This record gives sequence, structure tokens and C-alpha cells, in this order.
Amino acid sequence: MNVKWFLGIGIAIGIVAAAYSVMQSNFNFVMLSVIGVFIFTNGLRAVAFRERGMMREAKIMFVVSLFCILAFIVLLFLLIMT
Repeated sequence: MNVKWFLGIGIAIGIVAAAYSVMQSNFNFVMLSVIGVFIFTNGLRAVAFRERGMMREAKIMFVVSLFCILAFIVLLFLLIMT
């Protein structure tokens, strides 16, 4: 399966999960879903930049994606502990 398809499916699932969570008024899960969407969109941008030969921009998007992963883990840990 192509990496872009995997990232696109992840983005779609994240958007649907965020919309459903807004309807259910579960704003903690909305934040997790939005951060998940940021992870997948930045990963997709990194792949697209790398394919175009823009290595510096791809590295920046990869670092931003790693920061979002760290934020996701911290937020998930905080939500589990409360």
C-alpha cells in the first residue's frame, strides 16, 4: 500500500473522529484527534517534499510531525492519569 494512501486514510479517520467527538461534547478526544490529523498532514508534507527533492523542508516537516507525536503522547498520558 502506498504511503500517501496510508496517510490520507489516517487524516480522514482523524477528521471523522474529531467531528464525532465535537457532537458528543468530548473535547479531550477532539484535541487528540486534531493533533493526530496534524501528525498525518505533516508526515504527508514531509513525504511530498522529499519526493520533490526539497530535503530541507522535508526535514522541517518531519521535526514538526515528531513534535506533534510528542504532544499527542503527553496529552494522552495526562488524560489517562486524570
